[in-house]
Amino acid sequence: MNTQKVYTILDHYSCASSNVVYMITCTRCSTGGIYIGETGQKLRTRMNHHRHKINTKSCDTPVGQHFCSENHSLQDMQLLILKGNFKTEQKGRYMNSNVWSYLTH
Repeated sequence: MNTQKVYTILDHYSCASSNVVYMITCTRCSTGGIYIGETGQKLRTRMNHHRHKINTKSCDTPVGQHFCSENHSLQDMQLLILKGNFKTEQKGRYMNSNVWSYLTH
């Protein structure tokens, strides 16, 4: 999805990063298809959970519902870490994910 907005990410992250706010977008959808999440786990672990939901057609989460829908698959998923380096405080990650949700809509 192209929101026509530019966000500069100043830090370096990887799938081993934890305590992050992340964005999942759908490359198939021209509108909608943005999910902002936060996790204290390694991002790899959290993404494995999202992938498992999609692969098993367990569509009981927002990400699962979207990517289990017709003509969608894991190949349509794009991931970006928006912010990290939170100590371990879920409140800070959660508040930051709400700010990003607001900015992307």
